[in-house]
Amino acid sequence: MIGWIIAGIIGLLVILILLSDLEVEIAVKRAEEKDRWVLKFRWLYGLIRYEWLAPKMNFRGKEGLILRSKTVNEQAGEKTQENKIKIDEAFVKKEYRKLMALIKNTFGISRWLQETFSHVRCVNLHWHTQIGAGDAMETATLTGLAWTLKGSLIGYLSNHIKLKTQPRLYILPMYNQTKWRTELNCIFKLRTGYAMIAGLLLLVRILRIKGGIKTWQSILSKAS
Repeated sequence: MIGWIIAGIIGLLVILILLSDLEVEIAVKRAEEKDRWVLKFRWLYGLIRYEWLAPKMNFRGKEGLILRSKTVNEQAGEKTQENKIKIDEAFVKKEYRKLMALIKNTFGISRWLQETFSHVRCVNLHWHTQIGAGDAMETATLTGLAWTLKGSLIGYLSNHIKLKTQPRLYILPMYNQTKWRTELNCIFKLRTGYAMIAGLLLLVRILRIKGGIKTWQSILSKAS
């Protein structure tokens, strides 16, 4: 009897884990020359949470972009790890070569990406922008371009993932000011069960390429 109860509890826990969501929240704020990027990861109904924060970006011309970020692990007693990344031409080329190597060593990765993203749900999408060029005509032109850009991006997004919410898009023209401010917040979810299936399917595709596993292991080990 006790064995059946234990088996039932374990089965229930497995079902709850498979039905839980892997949630990613993206928050971007740009005001004048100040940027703020936040990525939040939640899993198992919020029991596991990580936060990546990039409060400061410095562009130094040919030297590239200096990105300072913080990673907060809320399960480790609010442990914070600070990082500094220099994004220049050499960095971009190196990461591009790594990406191309991963793509080359994965059979049909485009198909896998399409199938995986088709199971992603967007449950929140809010994008507010203020534009001012100091001149009424220029501001009106920029406003029109901004609407076109936002509409195109939302259209592309809706063709690849499931939009479970009505996008809230706002553009406020500031005709008598020189201003640029934008705030974006979106939340994406993917069932843990399908995330596991997608991982297995990716592994199968990597195994179909000779030397695929070694290439992935080499690149991922260097990244860590």
